[in-house]
Amino acid sequence: MASVAAPSGEIHWQAHDMTPPWRRAPETIVFHHGIGTSGGIWSDWLPVLAGRYRLVTFDLPGFGRSTTPGEDHRWTLDGMLADLLAVADAAGAARFHLVGESAGGTLALHAALQAPDRLASVTGVSCTHRGDAIQRVGEWWEQIPGATLADWSAEMMRLRFHDGRVPADALAWFKAEQDAGDPRTVLAIAEMLVGADMTARLGEIALPVLLLAPDASPFVAPPIAAELHALLPDAELRIFPHARHGLAFSHGREAAATLYEFLARRGEEDRP
Repeated sequence: MASVAAPSGEIHWQAHDMTPPWRRAPETIVFHHGIGTSGGIWSDWLPVLAGRYRLVTFDLPGFGRSTTPGEDHRWTLDGMLADLLAVADAAGAARFHLVGESAGGTLALHAALQAPDRLASVTGVSCTHRGDAIQRVGEWWEQIPGATLADWSAEMMRLRFHDGRVPADALAWFKAEQDAGDPRTVLAIAEMLVGADMTARLGEIALPVLLLAPDASPFVAPPIAAELHALLPDAELRIFPHARHGLAFSHGREAAATLYEFLARRGEEDRP
């Protein structure tokens, strides 16, 4: 576990490297979580991908073990990209595969446009390319009236997960992480996302993109994932049945297996 001084604050990150010593210079996957969570949400992905890839997780500023930006901090996609690249640089990842969920998925698309030379591929989980397609987020300003996320967090658990899909101990951990987030950061990132729209530029993304979408997200409906898929020059889409917006956590192993197969197949295609 380490930390790096990034533009938005001190970011805690962790490299998970179980690749065998004879696999020289393994490719790196960097994971970017979304609003209200932390790098721990990728825990079920790691065993599936470890041994083949070097894996880097981190806590977004305002969540987990990273510091909370000051009240004058202005959240932008460019600023989030600078934070991401600071983590990648600290981890020694000059070029990497990027996996982002929800807000992290939107950031991943932005990274593909702004820093394509740093990326080998992009995977977006429960994400969108345009903020006007995000449903229900307008309710957050009523659910987060002050210094606590309690009401918002309780409602988000219902919107993220179907009953019985996630073990009780995992749900308790997730809710505790969500409860501990910074309310101001939650609303600031949400406001930024609502105003984002990459529709006109998606055709510029030449990188391979994998889209993993739930069939029942209350925030990003499947038609939005289909729209995003159609606008990207080189993309694959998988819709997960019986999944809500917390797909990255509730279906971690299945999602990671899909990513593993995608990267393995694309790697074979790229070889001469």
